[in-house]
Amino acid sequence: NPIGGMYVVPQGKQPFQLVTESPPPIASSEMACQYVEVAWMSVVRDVPFADYGVSPLIKQAASDIQNMKGCQNQGRNEYFWRPYHASIDPQTELFRLDIFGTTRGPIVSQFLYHDIYIDGIPIKPKHRTCAPNTDYLTDFVEWREVQNGKPNPLHSGSLCDFDETLRYIRNGRDLGHLVWQDKIYSIFWRASAVLELLDLQPYNRIDKVRGFATHGIAKMLHQLAHVSDAEAHPWYSKWNVHRFLRPEAFGGLVHLKKTGQRDYPLHASIFNSAVLEKMRQKSRHGTYLLPTITKSGSPTHPSYPAGHANSAGACATILKIWLDPHATRCWPGYIVEADRSGLNLKNYTGPEFEGAPIPNDKKENCLTVTGELNKLAHNVAMGRDFSGVHWRVDDVNGIRLGEKVAIHYMQNELDRQPECASRKFKSFDGDFVYITKSGCDPEYESIL
Repeated sequence: NPIGGMYVVPQGKQPFQLVTESPPPIASSEMACQYVEVAWMSVVRDVPFADYGVSPLIKQAASDIQNMKGCQNQGRNEYFWRPYHASIDPQTELFRLDIFGTTRGPIVSQFLYHDIYIDGIPIKPKHRTCAPNTDYLTDFVEWREVQNGKPNPLHSGSLCDFDETLRYIRNGRDLGHLVWQDKIYSIFWRASAVLELLDLQPYNRIDKVRGFATHGIAKMLHQLAHVSDAEAHPWYSKWNVHRFLRPEAFGGLVHLKKTGQRDYPLHASIFNSAVLEKMRQKSRHGTYLLPTITKSGSPTHPSYPAGHANSAGACATILKIWLDPHATRCWPGYIVEADRSGLNLKNYTGPEFEGAPIPNDKKENCLTVTGELNKLAHNVAMGRDFSGVHWRVDDVNGIRLGEKVAIHYMQNELDRQPECASRKFKSFDGDFVYITKSGCDPEYESIL
């Protein structure tokens, strides 16, 4: 879809008006950091998230990444959103973005574990996933053919070799495969069904008024679908500006340099990382190529910024705007995570809960609904990294771009409403953003 970025969106800013800044240079230490992170994500795909606090392999990954020069950025920067501190907590910081809510509680958002009802039909969020230890594109001929746009010569048919058992999301492979099966905004459509169950609608301050023709659940769903026009925005930056390579393509450069076949200007810190040998040992073909979870490898459009991350940022922002004034509400009941098998959910007893199951809404410093929405955007974005098709910088600036698109879109939506409406929400950077209908006093106490 190389001309997708030339689409004229009907509301808000046009794609050429919201261009992302440049990603890090290929030879930079920041790029080396990103590759080592994605490589470790491929190695630990089958480690249960519930074991991140005790797994020796996860601890090795955290130690290796924190020692990378390009990962040691203190304070926020344009590439990484302050990815890591001097010491990485394997359970609460590894493979997480530094966004409000994402470094607290389980790595998987509560929205992905919540039952929903669609037209009265109950749905449990167990999904089809790939079988463990089924990685692809680790044979050089296979890898080269796929890079040239040809079908995988060693594998055909389905996306991957499927696990026959439906499971809750329990590890990186499950999360990575979730965001290969979604319909871009469908995960947030499910989240809106959860919000409806929690009875979070903007008119809830007023006993005798409910949303219907405007400000009702149908309007929420409309806006989620409509803001997905935001896909045109990353497509403009992908094709018309950056044309940035995918992790699996970068992995080919690493393999060829490591084996002495080519000499590419890659940062030396990549080759000092323990992850390369871990990948070679895990590879069925003994290569240093980055393994993917799908037979086809990456999509055939450029990597940066990520379309999934962009839509996640836009859709999460729409739902956060709808949450006002419930934005700080605690997630009700117990916090859960999948057990090691993914067959059941169990109460989360991590650091914030001092090793014991405590009702979240009884805690003084609870996990909030807004935080779990941010985490959902993080899951969609970083899930693509677990599958081997995106970088951290794709996620960070994709989410930020989606947030900008949603703000301009919602400004246009408010301008069409009969009420003098104003909304506020907490941005991914942690700042409050206020949107007010044009011509209305920003200090007006909105009935919404």
